[in-house]
Amino acid sequence: MPGDHERFASILPLPVPAEFALPAPPPLTTRIKLAVGPERRGALDGGWWPHSREAVTELTGLAETLGGSLGTVTHLIVDFDDWDDVPPQITAGGRTVAVGRLSDLHNLIVVTLGVADDYLLLVVPPEAPEPAALTALSRAADGIDSRRPQEILATCDISTVRRRTPGPARPPVLRLIRDAQYAQDGQYAQDAQHAQDLRARPSRPR
Repeated sequence: MPGDHERFASILPLPVPAEFALPAPPPLTTRIKLAVGPERRGALDGGWWPHSREAVTELTGLAETLGGSLGTVTHLIVDFDDWDDVPPQITAGGRTVAVGRLSDLHNLIVVTLGVADDYLLLVVPPEAPEPAALTALSRAADGIDSRRPQEILATCDISTVRRRTPGPARPPVLRLIRDAQYAQDGQYAQDAQHAQDLRARPSRPR
């Protein structure tokens, strides 16, 4: 009669061949830190420290990084004063991602995954020194902090003064037309209300 260990061994699942194994999600970079799952109880859901203020490059990189780890990014809402020339949409992972442009988010970005999984992230200014930036990311992602973005940055001695980089500006008339269409479509009002609702939510109790 075989022993217990032999009987159990006979019903254990066999190793999955490498060619059939599901790939592990890529790790988030050190410039993105999130509070996930039941730990998302704070005023923020994490933080992001972009390399620059070049909107297309940075937003595309964020969407592709989060999309590879958490799911499909479908919508972003940013403060256009934090960036250089925010586009109405980007392409990430072969998908079009709409980009809402507001004027009062103040170092925040709203990232929507799928239909309604929203992440409200602190945006650490690109110019912030690394030790301070990493501290701010940790505080934004600790899951329980009730402080708002400006408070977190201030406690880390990070300036929120916008430092504009020189470069060619989009002709004003084109931006006016683009922004007028954004407002006319009703998307501006929806994005503004959505961002306001997220910022107004209380810290979730433990």
